[in-house]
Amino acid sequence: MLLIHKLRAWAKCPVNVYAYALRCFLTLLTFVGLTNGRSIESSTYRGKAFMTTTVVSGKVINCQPSGNGFFPSQTWICSNITIDRGKRLVYGYLEGLSRDKECGDIPDTGENDLSALCVELLKKHGEERPLWAAYVSKASCRSTNQERMIFSKQRGGRHAWNYKRAGKGYVETLQCMILPS
Repeated sequence: MLLIHKLRAWAKCPVNVYAYALRCFLTLLTFVGLTNGRSIESSTYRGKAFMTTTVVSGKVINCQPSGNGFFPSQTWICSNITIDRGKRLVYGYLEGLSRDKECGDIPDTGENDLSALCVELLKKHGEERPLWAAYVSKASCRSTNQERMIFSKQRGGRHAWNYKRAGKGYVETLQCMILPS
């Protein structure tokens, strides 16, 4: 009985090998078609630090120097970000989506426009290429006694700073990645 079972498995082997080879060939063909035969560069870029102080919409953004990490595209980093004398940028959670529900006391309603903040910071550095990603790579769940800030879109498309109450949850490190050239 065991011998018959092994023979059946062996008989199926060539079909599986051919199917696997066909899948590999189709995957390779798709890859070559997508790249038009060009080689794909696997460049990485070291992170760049934002200036220690940058004025955005009338408020001074303070960043500690940091260029840690390697990224698939040029990325600027603002570590220990504060606004005007130590106020922190609110870190909230997306109701129903985020796992950080315990980490912020103000739900994120999409009001805090970190992408726009990145664009403004990048403009101050002379970077005109489009933003690819804005993300918080480090947040704190600790409380702060000072009011916190959010950068939000106003009527007419302008952005402005808004104050939020003191509490727990703030951004420590903001990273802004530009579209690869």
